[in-house]
Amino acid sequence: MKKIIWALDAFEDNEDINLKLAEHCRFLYKKTGALIEPVYLLRENEVIIPTYEVPAWVTEHTQTAEEVLKQIIKNYNLPFLKPLKIIPHSAQSHAGSADVLANYAIKTGADMI
Repeated sequence: MKKIIWALDAFEDNEDINLKLAEHCRFLYKKTGALIEPVYLLRENEVIIPTYEVPAWVTEHTQTAEEVLKQIIKNYNLPFLKPLKIIPHSAQSHAGSADVLANYAIKTGADMI
């Protein structure tokens, strides 16, 4: 079975783009039956001293992103989607973020992003 990663930005306020992407996901699902996993890359943009505890801001930001994305997904009625995945990372550039996403796709056997 095919697997597609739908990369979303929880804080990009562009309903037109999100709607078009949701429609495209619906089309791909109908045509291929692919598993579609929504993914959000959470960039840790603050310096974190290594500890055994996750800093509170990371937890709060993750929860906020998850709530926003769940609402976006709910609004588009896409019941076939896999559960949302949030991937924390420390890349400081778009290229670094793309590498994180590509590595996740390879690791999970995704066919398309």
